[in-house]
Amino acid sequence: IEMEVKDMKRILTSWRTVLVLMLAVSLMAGCTSRVSTSSSTSTTSVAVPDGSEELTQSQKFDNFLEDLAREQLEDSPLTATFKLGDLEAHGLMDLASQLDHVDIDSYKDTLAGMQEDLEILHGFNVEELTENQKVNYQLVEFNLETALDSGDFLYIDHLIQPSAGVQVNFPLSLMQIELESKEEVEAFILRVKEVPRLFDEVIEYEAERFELGYGLPGNLYDEVAEQIDAMVGQPEEFMMYLSFVDRVDALEELTDEERSAYKEEYLAVIRDEIFPSFEALKNQALAMNGSSNSGSISEWSDGKDYYEALVAYKTSNELDVEGLEAWAEEQIVELTGEFQ
Repeated sequence: IEMEVKDMKRILTSWRTVLVLMLAVSLMAGCTSRVSTSSSTSTTSVAVPDGSEELTQSQKFDNFLEDLAREQLEDSPLTATFKLGDLEAHGLMDLASQLDHVDIDSYKDTLAGMQEDLEILHGFNVEELTENQKVNYQLVEFNLETALDSGDFLYIDHLIQPSAGVQVNFPLSLMQIELESKEEVEAFILRVKEVPRLFDEVIEYEAERFELGYGLPGNLYDEVAEQIDAMVGQPEEFMMYLSFVDRVDALEELTDEERSAYKEEYLAVIRDEIFPSFEALKNQALAMNGSSNSGSISEWSDGKDYYEALVAYKTSNELDVEGLEAWAEEQIVELTGEFQ
């Protein structure tokens, strides 16, 4: 299950690279009430609104990280849900009824925001930061710069694909969201009502990337259609509905009348909104099943550039692919000698 959830988050966010979220979670979990500054490019300190003290560069940097963590989590409601769990405790309960966006316009907005964040980051005097803050500075800078570099590759992700596609991982992910209060049940139903909008964005994205030559082999789209047919049967037997029933039944604070009302409302959402969305997703898969692509990035016009970008991101190294290969061979020879 954990692997499926991770796959879902990757599918929805890998083309919108965000900062290291474990850093964000640790910052938000331990944050105290601070003064938020809109700019970090001033001198060593700025005046606090009440005039009591001034903020040092170190304090301003903590504020910046806290704001950045919240910004990145708000940009992905699903990620915030899985990472934080109790959204209400972090002042993010409004995200419980929302889903991510996977459209190109949202992606470009995210990139623009990251460019602004990078400019603010570069306005800090690094020498006035603590040693831990200097490490966080490098971490944030690397992730922001890598995310901005990935802006050259808008259509690289296969959102519709067998087994690991949105048609499988998305329901599994929603089924893992805990419902521990009446408010969370109501927010969850609103979130599920966002599925048609999300699937419409997926369909539009896949249609655009298919036209640009980024498609999979045609037979794999046939497998997607077969998977959807196998999943979608009677609404009362659909796994998303059965999971919802189990979670609602486990909530002791609900009356029998409330449980019945929630189940009836959710079943209607499954029947009238979710099933038609799956049908639209299947039709898009069938529309692409004539593809003769191999699915290899070697066929892409920008495949080599994309591969090099992946190497840079995965290794955090400035060597190009050939240089990294030569370095690896040297290491193998050296370590083999030491081993012997």
